[in-house]
Amino acid sequence: MDKSLSRHILPGKRLHIFDLGNVLYKVDARLTMDAFEKLGMHRLDGPVSNSHAAGGVFSLYSDGKVTTADFIAGVRKACRIPDADDGQIVKAWNSMLLGFCRESILAVRKVRKQGALVALLSNCNELHAMACRSEFRELYPDLGSFDQLFDHVFFSQEIGMSKPDPGTWQMVLADMGVSPADAAFYDDSEINVAEARRQGVESVLFCL
Repeated sequence: MDKSLSRHILPGKRLHIFDLGNVLYKVDARLTMDAFEKLGMHRLDGPVSNSHAAGGVFSLYSDGKVTTADFIAGVRKACRIPDADDGQIVKAWNSMLLGFCRESILAVRKVRKQGALVALLSNCNELHAMACRSEFRELYPDLGSFDQLFDHVFFSQEIGMSKPDPGTWQMVLADMGVSPADAAFYDDSEINVAEARRQGVESVLFCL
């Protein structure tokens, strides 16, 4: 797959909706799995982000259903790592975060400068959102805040639902005042892309 986001931008769309992980920001969930195992966790049944893993504590946190403090306590219990302190759990959780792709950031800026609306739609929790926003400020002080890169940021932990729930695209389109036919969506998940297409949004499968 071509790793340059700019080459995948669909022309003639009024709104472009971008995912964060592995579209604008490189992530590898296996690193978090490995980090938790080093803290004594038994391997989970499925990926660390799976809604069924560890009793759903990860998806509950992604959807903003539990606080960060409750999430940390839930991870400690569900992953059976009672001796891990809060800092160790946060560090392990954030170990999947590998950094922004500058080319992707510039692609988003270019789309917006050309007059289109740009939105972020990401299954993202509070700890990861904080880390990404902080990293963006350090790397790109001339670009303002991370949120200023977009016309609107839709994080699952803030809107209370995650992709591929059809409601996520419906909310974005309603808030942005754009019809499905006038929107484009870019995501690294085949499931998310398929659902967006079912909602009438032309979509591109893209992964850094």
